[in-house]
Amino acid sequence: MVSALAGFYPALVLSGYKPVEVLKGRMQSGAKGVKLRRILVVFQFLISAGLVLSTLIVLDQLDYMQSQNLGFAKEQVLVLDATRVPRSASHTSFKNALQSLSGVENVSFTNALPGRPGWQGQWAYPGDRKEGQQVDTEYMAIDENYIDVLDLELVAGKNFDLNHTAELREGLIVNETTVKEMGWQTPVEAIGKKIESPSGQPEGTVIGVVKDYHGLGLQENIWPKAMDFTSQRHGRYYAIRFITGQTADLVESAKESWHDVLGDYGFEYFFLDVDFDRQYRAEERLIKVFTLFAALTLMIAGIGLLGLVSFLVLSRTREIGIRKVLGADVLNIAALLSREFMILVLLANLITIPLVWYYGDQWLSNFAYHTTIDPVIFLVTLGLTLLMAVVTVSIQTIKAGLANPVEALRSE
Repeated sequence: MVSALAGFYPALVLSGYKPVEVLKGRMQSGAKGVKLRRILVVFQFLISAGLVLSTLIVLDQLDYMQSQNLGFAKEQVLVLDATRVPRSASHTSFKNALQSLSGVENVSFTNALPGRPGWQGQWAYPGDRKEGQQVDTEYMAIDENYIDVLDLELVAGKNFDLNHTAELREGLIVNETTVKEMGWQTPVEAIGKKIESPSGQPEGTVIGVVKDYHGLGLQENIWPKAMDFTSQRHGRYYAIRFITGQTADLVESAKESWHDVLGDYGFEYFFLDVDFDRQYRAEERLIKVFTLFAALTLMIAGIGLLGLVSFLVLSRTREIGIRKVLGADVLNIAALLSREFMILVLLANLITIPLVWYYGDQWLSNFAYHTTIDPVIFLVTLGLTLLMAVVTVSIQTIKAGLANPVEALRSE
């Protein structure tokens, strides 16, 4: 459709010219044509500025999410995926084998990791519950090393201890959000409290409370979490905290131990930081798309502006010649012709700024944790589009200012 219109519109305009006037060099364009070109320039820069602003907003939000303190240490954690390994396998022996490898600091066997939640939506109640106190909880099966491997912070109580079998059987470790949702005032108050569940999971006595951490990306709120010492029955991942600089050797050694202890089940692994950041891929793709289209629309807007400048310079050739004869210099001519285009670009920005501010704020509200729109980005975008317009307009206006006025007035 665009291709057809691109051929139809010039043909329609050209067919309206009178041959005699054209041959005499008196071909003029009406005011409607100039107005249409101005409207199109404003529209092009409106879209360009909008895409630049949108790119900066998405980039700022992604940077905010990636720079936030997540409440756990995701770097230097190698994860082996044992989802396909049966529960009857020698998981304890394999965990001990991993623990003995060079460069390994600690190993945990669990069913949940940040970015890969456990069983979400499990109903739970405080032991002395009242009506309507149901809490949707993420149930997690962990071992005694989980807190150390992820570097979680205990704010009350204690961790699981292999020497206290009763606590291993009945104990639960929860996060601060669980404490609040259960109606307990402080983490210390939660210690010793009972948690019940219709399904039996999670169920037990709170022995520890960890500081809230982001089990999912910052698009989501922090879930109430209840951690049970049942990884031998429900574990799926071996999380290995290792020393920097021994990554390649560790992966190879872990693979050998895997085949020696667990057998020929497929060896699959990933790094926790890379796996967690995959939750931000949608925002990363959005940045790439916006950046590409912002660059394209800026280029198209620049071409459109160049065409409009060329047309107006041509239509005002006689005026420019007279002004030069009367003493106007190149800068005067350039300023005269540039002023109108600066106003058009400024107008485009004034239209798009409130629109982007409104819809950008709406987009950010979809994130549980988000940044705010920095007014500086509007000044940056305004400066960028004005600079581009100045450079584009200057190409033709300076050329017009340097032209010999005799050439413009020879037919008068």
